[in-house]
Amino acid sequence: MSTVNRKIGNREKAVIHIAKAQIGMTETEYRAALNAVGAATSKDLTFYQFDKLMKNFKANGFQPTGKKQDQVRTQTAVWDKLPMLKKIAAQLNSMNLHLNYADGIAQRMFNIDAVSWCTPAQLHKVVAALEYRRKKHIGNSRLGF
Repeated sequence: MSTVNRKIGNREKAVIHIAKAQIGMTETEYRAALNAVGAATSKDLTFYQFDKLMKNFKANGFQPTGKKQDQVRTQTAVWDKLPMLKKIAAQLNSMNLHLNYADGIAQRMFNIDAVSWCTPAQLHKVVAALEYRRKKHIGNSRLGF
């Protein structure tokens, strides 16, 4: 199965139903939203369709909350950006930085509010910026700063 047609998992389905409940969507509205992205049920959604559906939910007032907010932001990304976003998350974790740090890099470099909204080429530049920061701080720590 190609990655373009890869179906979403249970975690993404749970996010969809949480969003649906949070914005108070009726079953008819929910079915219309699914049809708008080309799916009959949440089981039929690909990651690309899931991303489009989540944008619709966010436009209608959905706001991820709780401890897993950063995970939700990463999971709603289009399938082709997911590996780079995971790499960025790993870099941030290794430096004890929050995902907001990467959002700040995206804002300064590309005037984009969230790193998950970057293109794959922009994500490569964010990875490079984080690697530059890591090397800079390792060098400073050796000098006693």
